[in-house]
Amino acid sequence: MIVLIFYHLQFPKDAKEGKVFFHFIVDTTGKITHIEILKSPSEANSTEVLRVMNLISKDHYWTPATQRGKKAKVRMAMPVVFRRNRKNK
Repeated sequence: MIVLIFYHLQFPKDAKEGKVFFHFIVDTTGKITHIEILKSPSEANSTEVLRVMNLISKDHYWTPATQRGKKAKVRMAMPVVFRRNRKNK
């Protein structure tokens, strides 16, 4: 999942450096739903994370969680760090 996020993630012109914290639900089929931004340095950062997560949720599934031998939906939380390229400093 992290590799997919960073493969598709772009640094928008109006974005700020910092962390975007978000959570989502992996349902009993493994589909990602209910993506919600919890904290973000800017609206541009939030929009980019939502864009990437919606893109990923269309084509990729997770292995659903299990509880007492049955598939269960689970809430996952993740940060995404936005940093500008610092190679030229």
